[in-house]
Amino acid sequence: MPLATPFRGITKRQGMLTRGEFGWAEFSPFLDYDHVAAVPWLQAAMEAANHGWPEPVRDTVPVNGIVPAIGGGAEAVALARQSGCGTIKLKVAQTGETLAHDLKRVAAIRAALPDS
Repeated sequence: MPLATPFRGITKRQGMLTRGEFGWAEFSPFLDYDHVAAVPWLQAAMEAANHGWPEPVRDTVPVNGIVPAIGGGAEAVALARQSGCGTIKLKVAQTGETLAHDLKRVAAIRAALPDS
C-alpha cells in the first residue's frame, strides 16, 4: 500500500489482514525488523482475531500523533494538526536531513501547537 507521506524512508507498506472467529486483525511489521521483533506482533494479531478483546476498563485512551522527518516546518505543522492529537511524536535524524531541518520542524510545531 503506498503511503501518502514517507515514513522512516519508506513510501509503501506491506501487511496482512486476517479474519478470525472474533473479527479482523492486521499485521504489518517494518521489513527492516527481524523475526524476533515481528513474531510478537503476529501473535498479537492472531490473538485479536481468534480470541477477541477483553472488556474495556475505560471509555477513551489518549494517543499521540506521529510526524515523520519530512520537508519544512509547514508540512510538519499540517500533519500534526491533522492528527487531532494533543501529543505529537516528532521523528528526527532522517538520512539526508540535517540538525537544522529537525530544529526547524520542532520550532514550527512548538509555535503552531504550543499545548502539544
